Amino acid sequence: MSPAPRRSAPAPDLALVRAIIAGSREHFDQLYEEYLPRVHGLALRRLGDPALAEDVTREVFVEVVEALPRWRGESSLVEWIYRLTRRRIVRRLRLGSPGGEAVDHRPRAARAPRAPRSPRAL
Repeated sequence: MSPAPRRSAPAPDLALVRAIIAGSREHFDQLYEEYLPRVHGLALRRLGDPALAEDVTREVFVEVVEALPRWRGESSLVEWIYRLTRRRIVRRLRLGSPGGEAVDHRPRAARAPRAPRSPRAL
């Protein structure tokens, strides 16, 4: 049995990535405008908190900029960016919010009110 053929990214994705790596701000803006609503929407649906979703969205695009030169084109750009987004979301869910408090993913109305923290705990 032979291994499955390797998939490669669509030609427009490859061209877009090459242009961004070459320094095209216009092409990065195109990527950002196309994927921002998708990344933010996924983060908001999973996290349920607009502020956390914005943080994760920002982190994803920083990671995209840093990792784009290493993107191998073995999947489409949208699949790769979604994978980065899901990892960031899972990391945020596991680690809790940056302030160290656990993230409560239930709708705000379903949450029990939190007792105020004592000054000693700060």
